[in-house]
Amino acid sequence: MAVQYFKVRTLSNLFPQGMRAYGNIAIIGTATTIDTSVVPSTLFTIPPVIPTGQSAGDLENAITTAFNQTPGPTIIYGIPVASKNPDWATAFNTASTLPVQLVVLANTAVPDTAVKASDPLQLLSDHVTTISNQVDGKERIGVAMLTKGSTKLSSI
Repeated sequence: MAVQYFKVRTLSNLFPQGMRAYGNIAIIGTATTIDTSVVPSTLFTIPPVIPTGQSAGDLENAITTAFNQTPGPTIIYGIPVASKNPDWATAFNTASTLPVQLVVLANTAVPDTAVKASDPLQLLSDHVTTISNQVDGKERIGVAMLTKGSTKLSSI
């Protein structure tokens, strides 16, 4: 039986290795138990532990919900804002420095009225558009929610 040989030619124009794993999440919302006095965001690889006697804020609840998915995310960054007079712009500025693909507003519903420039939904849209239009491969997806029972999509 004759043996056949063939020549293999390798290619050197392969695509570059990805910068980060897909599915990393940044969640922005009000927090009650996350201490961010040192850093503006906290890295989570497991759901946050809520101390006995304290209740979870919107951010903690959103992080726990995200980890309950199957399969769950590898990394979640929690970015807290104050419950009174939240500084959304600073939160989105912090998110712009993180290696994430999804940016989520925790328990922040889309308003039924027209969105203003300072509303979190408009800032989320601006953030996603700005980061995604850079030529560095860091496209983002923004996630917001509708009010429970709402079917109006006119403000989106």
